[in-house]
Amino acid sequence: MPQVLGEPRLPCDVDVIALNEEVGYHLSGLIPEGSQIYWDGGLSVVPMLYLPGRTMYGPQINSGYTFVRGGDPDTLLRLGYWNETLQARWLAEADLVIVEMQRYPGWKPSLTPDQFGEYTRTPVGTSCLPETKLRVFKRLSPDPAAL
Repeated sequence: MPQVLGEPRLPCDVDVIALNEEVGYHLSGLIPEGSQIYWDGGLSVVPMLYLPGRTMYGPQINSGYTFVRGGDPDTLLRLGYWNETLQARWLAEADLVIVEMQRYPGWKPSLTPDQFGEYTRTPVGTSCLPETKLRVFKRLSPDPAAL
């Protein structure tokens, strides 16, 4: 296998730009305009370019690279970072949660069927790796009779 900077290079003989377009168009057909999205869909947020009128939390653009432990949430947010407090706040208020398939096991306890319904998964991933397909979970409306 060829090496790039000492790491094995993955054989990727697909058009990754076309894959991201397909993912973006798939998501745009599922997610209503005005939706607030919690993103854990991998290192590339390119599919969000195909979702005008939908928003995500800005610091999530850089995934875990801007996630820190502790700190003042307001200060962190102003500087483009996020922490556990912001993570919990955003998860509680988001309309949808998008999770990369390989990250789903860590999310399974939080995305319970009584709170979230799952849309159709993306037909392709955001890279040549199959585990980069996205799972999309929509927050279920609370039952008015239960209030």
